[in-house]
Amino acid sequence: MSAFDADSPSVMPPSPGGGKSSGLYVAAGILFVLLLWQGLSLLAGDLAIAPPAAAFKALFRMMGTPVFQRHFLTSVWRILLSILLGGLAGFSLGIIAGLNRRLYLFLEPLRWTLMSVPPVTILVLAMLWLGLGGRMVVTFASLLLSPVIYVNTVKGMRLVEKSLVEMSAFYRFSLTMRLRHVYIPALTAPLLAGMAQVVCGGVRVIVLAEVLGAGLGMGAAIADASSGLDTPVLFAWIFVSVCFVAVIEYLILRPLQARMLRWNQP
Repeated sequence: MSAFDADSPSVMPPSPGGGKSSGLYVAAGILFVLLLWQGLSLLAGDLAIAPPAAAFKALFRMMGTPVFQRHFLTSVWRILLSILLGGLAGFSLGIIAGLNRRLYLFLEPLRWTLMSVPPVTILVLAMLWLGLGGRMVVTFASLLLSPVIYVNTVKGMRLVEKSLVEMSAFYRFSLTMRLRHVYIPALTAPLLAGMAQVVCGGVRVIVLAEVLGAGLGMGAAIADASSGLDTPVLFAWIFVSVCFVAVIEYLILRPLQARMLRWNQP
């Protein structure tokens, strides 16, 4: 299977309660993760799993250094570029495949291949064909991310009511009008779910590619820390990647989801 499943439900469910109660639950979840982390460190030993205090100390020591900034900013640029390229490819093909069943059937074997072949296999092929470095990392990530947006776009196109499609054809809507008034509203929910999966998956596949085939980035820093058995630095970088995903989800994706769902209401 791929690094993440495009058919899984949205990772951004609507909040069942108010803002304060939601914040308390999130805080409780963070505390549970930290306690679990500390407990596993005590069981496995500091060499295998660095305790949170040691990881945070290493993180604060690294944050002000130019090396940390180069690694972090390089990975962020690669993640954003991969999401942009993979998202555009998946969205464009999804729109066309949603309108043309023959193209949809033609693309299905390619989608099965990209979502079934182990990511490490695709990564090895990318390294053989493109060499090491940023171009290989971005190409690899874009190939794995595009099927997620593609699947969610096709699902959204199928959610459009047949009566609306017939009405748009009867009134001779242009393609732009059909996309704006008929298809885009139906694509809102599945695309937002797909974007959440793409951000989480994008960080994972970029870091994976950097670990094995790049000299710069968060993955390269993790590989260096692992080879030197510097587990505090290793877990510090893991914590940075988790925080990056959390910031993107809570500051960008969740507000965007709320805004788009309100716009989509009748």
